[in-house]
Amino acid sequence: MGGKSRYVCSSWFLFNAILTVNTFIQGSHLSNTRQKVCLCSREPIPGKSKLCRSLVRLAGCAGTRDASGRMPAVLVLSPAPLGVEPWGGDQQAVVEFIMVLPSEKMIIKKNPFVQSGGRYRPPHCLARYKSAILVAYKNQEKYLHHLLYYIHPFLQRQQLSYSIYLIQQVGNGTFNRAKLLNVGVREALKDEDWDCLLLHDVDLVPENDYNLYVCDEYYPKHMASAMDKFQYTLPYKSFFGGVSALTPEHYMKMNGFPNTYWGSGGENDDIATRRELATVTITFVLSNCRYCSFFRPTSRHNTRKTWKDDGMNSLEFKLLSRTKHPLYTNITVDIGYVPPFS
Repeated sequence: MGGKSRYVCSSWFLFNAILTVNTFIQGSHLSNTRQKVCLCSREPIPGKSKLCRSLVRLAGCAGTRDASGRMPAVLVLSPAPLGVEPWGGDQQAVVEFIMVLPSEKMIIKKNPFVQSGGRYRPPHCLARYKSAILVAYKNQEKYLHHLLYYIHPFLQRQQLSYSIYLIQQVGNGTFNRAKLLNVGVREALKDEDWDCLLLHDVDLVPENDYNLYVCDEYYPKHMASAMDKFQYTLPYKSFFGGVSALTPEHYMKMNGFPNTYWGSGGENDDIATRRELATVTITFVLSNCRYCSFFRPTSRHNTRKTWKDDGMNSLEFKLLSRTKHPLYTNITVDIGYVPPFS
């Protein structure tokens, strides 16, 4: 096949933290089909080695809660120069809290390659993976702004093709994260044949670049297995909350989330029960893939007996609007209302 070589994106971290040396060697053989692997940055860094230097340096996460146990008002993250070495020494990338809320204008300016609807494709190479980031949302603007401020450059350093979807619940009814995520999956799959669905809490941000926002081909993946509010350990074995990555096939096999969770928290555990009943194994990312969180109350619910009938196959909602904003696609829906404790 003639013509110019076609560049295929991957992440330096993908080869060094996840894949074996064998896989790296096999990947280099792509040149036989006139394709090249773009390991990290699009161009070598002047005066530096050609190894990928895309790790960010952020400051202070441990011990960031105030006396009341809450996080400071606003989270802003500061990317370091690309010359930061990815390994060796004290390379723990953690977050810096300041009292200034990043504006939408500021975030847009920092992400010139992000297209309308929060869509990004690497401009100089072909991405290996397409990931949809789904965020259930209701009146949480300050959390949303600091998430967008960090998550866009975070995903771009991984050279993913991605889009961010905000699924917004209207009205004064109790928040239903589970049903909103079902809506998000259905709407996102109308746009692209996504390789991976990332179900993401709006109040969680990854502390470092070790967390790859791609799916395991065979198993659903729990991304947030180390959160500061749980002292970077799982609170219990079956916990599947915060951030999780599933292929569309896995999500449908488990019938998504139940639509009857009014309140937040319990739906995260329900998916662990569903995967058990659907004979799907969960994998956990490395413990250094850490997240900082903001305090929110939780609730419990049990749908073990109804999971086959309560989920994607019973989803009903009214789509009120679908708008492409500069940093995300906003999907506003009416999902009904159930009074608390009903």
